[in-house]
Amino acid sequence: MKIIFVCSPFQGREENVEKAKRYCRMLVNMGYIPIAPHVYFSQFMDDLNPDDRRKALEMNKKLLEFCDELWIFGDEITEGMKEEIEYFRKIKGDGKIRRLTVPDNHANVASYCENIVDKDYKHEGKPEIVPEVDKS
Repeated sequence: MKIIFVCSPFQGREENVEKAKRYCRMLVNMGYIPIAPHVYFSQFMDDLNPDDRRKALEMNKKLLEFCDELWIFGDEITEGMKEEIEYFRKIKGDGKIRRLTVPDNHANVASYCENIVDKDYKHEGKPEIVPEVDKS
């Protein structure tokens, strides 16, 4: 089973944790092991505390080392996500980064997963390359 790092916005918002949980469930349904540190770390760390935020990002980087791929979810790429993407790119390369847009209101996770598998992920060796992240 592949281990997939869930790269999605957090910024201390509970609604973003709920979205990340849905992404994780989709990955499990697809046969992958999701790693979404913002779902776990938010239980005992405060993203609005600069020290906690920095520690969490450093722990995220360590977890990235164990992941086979990084999947970016959503339209927004936050500063924290940029840092994760660039670190993963440095240690694993571009070919292991994918970007998916999952509709916020998508109620039927099973059909959405089926759509991804049927139309996209059959091209296992050809994930979408994510362009360089603007560092400004």
